[in-house]
Amino acid sequence: MTKTKKNNKDWSVLLINPPVLLPKNSSGVDLYQPLGLAYTAAVLRDKHYPVKIIDAAAEGWTNIQPFDDKRDFNGLNYEQIADYIKKFQPKVVGISITFTVQKDSAFRVASIVKKIDKNIIVIVGGPHVTVRAEECLKDTAIDFAVIGEGELTVVELLEKLSRNVSAKELKEVLGIAFKDKGKMIINTSRPYITNLDSLPFPARDLLPMAIYFEAAKLKRANRDLNKPWASVITSRGCPFNCVFCSIHLSMGRKWRGRSPENIVEELKLLIKDFGIKQIDFEDDNISCDRKRMEEMCNLIIKNNLKIEWFAPNGIRADTLDGLLLRKMKASGCRELWFAPESGSQRVVDEVIGKKMDLHYVEKMVVECKEVGISSNCFFVIGLPGETKKEIGQTVSFAQKLGRLGADNCLFSIATPLYGTRLYDEVVKKKYFKKNDDWELRYDIPTIETPEFSSEWLISLRNRALRENRELYLKNSLKKLLYYLETNPVLAVEHFANMAKTGFKFANRTYLTIFKKVIK
Repeated sequence: MTKTKKNNKDWSVLLINPPVLLPKNSSGVDLYQPLGLAYTAAVLRDKHYPVKIIDAAAEGWTNIQPFDDKRDFNGLNYEQIADYIKKFQPKVVGISITFTVQKDSAFRVASIVKKIDKNIIVIVGGPHVTVRAEECLKDTAIDFAVIGEGELTVVELLEKLSRNVSAKELKEVLGIAFKDKGKMIINTSRPYITNLDSLPFPARDLLPMAIYFEAAKLKRANRDLNKPWASVITSRGCPFNCVFCSIHLSMGRKWRGRSPENIVEELKLLIKDFGIKQIDFEDDNISCDRKRMEEMCNLIIKNNLKIEWFAPNGIRADTLDGLLLRKMKASGCRELWFAPESGSQRVVDEVIGKKMDLHYVEKMVVECKEVGISSNCFFVIGLPGETKKEIGQTVSFAQKLGRLGADNCLFSIATPLYGTRLYDEVVKKKYFKKNDDWELRYDIPTIETPEFSSEWLISLRNRALRENRELYLKNSLKKLLYYLETNPVLAVEHFANMAKTGFKFANRTYLTIFKKVIK
């Protein structure tokens, strides 16, 4: 006896990436591809649900309008989103909330949905929802919150809703939260997906890929993307325990990697279907398994995939060596971001809990220079337990890395995200300068300790960024001269990369620095 397929055509789903909120008078934010929504859409489509995605942030990327008296929004205006909803007439709307500072935009979208039709089911998901599910459900326009990985949870939830089950049965759905007669119900967490190869590839045909390509040409994507590009995630989870990191809250502490074969199949499809030439690998720990990393590079080379790739979210220096870097370079790696976080070994070990020898960072920066991969570094300043002297050591260490060959260093101010050890410590010690969700950003201090004031921290960060820009220009020219002497092929490549990022040697600043370099 054959089993008939369930007909889900009446349960249409609209997934929305809301407009992005930003401080007043901002020039707009870099676009990203919402892979969480694209993965969810792919799984739903496999189960025969009609599904569409509105990436409001991308589709209205040139539009900036006031949101309220202290914020603007970047993306489609909310009237345009309403028109989309009326046209599609979904049974379910899913809204992504990636960052806490973006929650109010998502809540406004949810409100619009209910004003159009109060019977539309509104589901929210994403990293913020995972740690603040109860707060999200206090918004009367939100019916369900998805906690953690959403692909399997959303499918099961829709299957239950389509049968109009009781609240008792909804309590059996792992990884959701909802309201029952005014009472908050938070179900048991869903185990993380162990076999990531079992997931379909993201439904990128539902994303506005052409807009991402156009934005990259105008420097509204990762700063080095300027060709048809795609974001790819090859692993999930983080086994480490940095004090400020929230990744493990939504993706778990166990690292789970896709197979190299599965990754390369996705890359082939991206090249075939979209003409992709650049890849942003958005893993938090892409090289956690060194053997897998090497096999992935080997398969890219074997299949002659003509791509450039980047690792913008940070990579642990102590997972690499010179041989692996050369393999990565041969497979198309153009840029890596290391995350030493601090220039003080004590802060790295005892305050942050990263447990990584900073000498590895120095060594890998030098190796990257030799191989011809651009190396860049993330730092975090303003942590409780950190002294002014140690913050100064961080700035000095960044400059040292620049002299060794690092192209760029970014300095973020420590941000106590919900659910992190840092947040708990700041609350316990009453270090919050101002407990305002909108200020949980990396460019302004929300923490003050007896060691430093927010004004001092801002001043030091501004100086560090200014010095970094000057060092960046100087080192780019130094590196060009180094490659001219040691490897003419890399010299041509480096010069081309400089040109792509907007360098103009006619600029008087460059000429001045160049004269100093050649002396």
